[in-house]
Amino acid sequence: EGTLEVAGSVTGGALATAQSAMESPFEGARMNASSYAKSQERQHLVPPSKWCVTLDQLGGLLQEVGQRFPDIDPTVYQVVEDLIKPKTEKAGCSYALMVNPEGVDVDNFVTHAWAEGFKAFVRDLRTANVSGGFWICFLALPQTWEPSELCALLGRNPYMSPFYIALTGASRVVAVRNS
Repeated sequence: EGTLEVAGSVTGGALATAQSAMESPFEGARMNASSYAKSQERQHLVPPSKWCVTLDQLGGLLQEVGQRFPDIDPTVYQVVEDLIKPKTEKAGCSYALMVNPEGVDVDNFVTHAWAEGFKAFVRDLRTANVSGGFWICFLALPQTWEPSELCALLGRNPYMSPFYIALTGASRVVAVRNS
């Protein structure tokens, strides 16, 4: 089994200063939302700090994964290919925004490895004694977009990326380490 580390507040000094000194890329994205298909607008209109899922929603996804893969613990790569992409293709947005159209505030920024077993990943999160919104990249970002669309969403400045915005909005960083 993997191990879990939970860190405290991630905001502060240099991070907070860098964030406040820059305009959010999502302000501009809101103005340009008409250039995207209606189904993709949500990813541009809801702030990245709300591209989260709850522990209950992760539990539901875990049940689906268990039914689909009863005898193995598939990697996140497999779960994204076999479940997340087919579920979100028509929605045109991330899994997190598909199940939470208005978003869920980030409490936990989760870092992990895609090569880990998905079942173990969710079990580790469930035993971590943390609650609230979980920002997990493979659920927060749209997995079916074209590379150029995803690059535009991520932007060129790391301090204005969805990752940075979610990280600085989180009250905890949760690192799930696989064995």
